[in-house]
Amino acid sequence: MSSTDIVSCEKNAKQEMDRLVQQGAIQKIPSWNSRFKKGNNTVFNVICTNDGRWVRVDVTCFNQCAEGFSRIRSKIGALLV
Repeated sequence: MSSTDIVSCEKNAKQEMDRLVQQGAIQKIPSWNSRFKKGNNTVFNVICTNDGRWVRVDVTCFNQCAEGFSRIRSKIGALLV
């Protein structure tokens, strides 16, 4: 996914992540536009570079990652190309 500025990048990334929310694969974290979760122990944090050309998704697991998190991470990677 490529854009020309950080605001466009964040908007596009959020739209793609919202698709996964609508499919029930992940959930939004209230009060955080760039963070999503799977279960109670896996957090996905969407980060765009300042120039908006690149986006990455960091995964943080508390104790053990939620079941199927790697499959979801692959879906996210495919959406944000």
